[in-house]
Amino acid sequence: MNQGFTAVKFDPAGPYTIRGGHEPAMSDITRSVAFCKAIRAAVGDRVDRFSEAIQIVRSLLRKPTTTFAGDHYRLTDALCEPKPVQAELPILVGATGDRMLGIAARFADEWNMWGLPDVIAERSAVLDARCEVAGRDPDTIARSAQGLLFFTDDDAEAERLTDTLPRPVL
Repeated sequence: MNQGFTAVKFDPAGPYTIRGGHEPAMSDITRSVAFCKAIRAAVGDRVDRFSEAIQIVRSLLRKPTTTFAGDHYRLTDALCEPKPVQAELPILVGATGDRMLGIAARFADEWNMWGLPDVIAERSAVLDARCEVAGRDPDTIARSAQGLLFFTDDDAEAERLTDTLPRPVL
């Protein structure tokens, strides 16, 4: 029996795909709230899975065997052979969110993000704080950034690119 609720289900097979019905009795605001809660739960689950996965990959690449028991993954005496040529293959985490920066603070060798210098500086300070919480020296994480660089002598084209592209443009 339908009581005017919309079932909203996250589809992990596709990036941020939401599938759900539409009931006339449900207001647009209620649907929007349900949608946002589903996205938040789905992203939270992906971050939880990523946190476990990075621990597993780090261990597989650096230890003779890996045993791990998490909420999403379980391994017992797993092998990863041959090991990388490097003594420790660096693990890079690209992230901007607070939870992901916490994961980077605990497990990354390098951190990367898109952004303009002021935004990168602010997020870098958050990473430093997350490192302190994790008991890690922030200087042990290499930092890198990405940006789009276009060469043009046309001021109108430069303005159009700056205004329309979804990433910072230099």
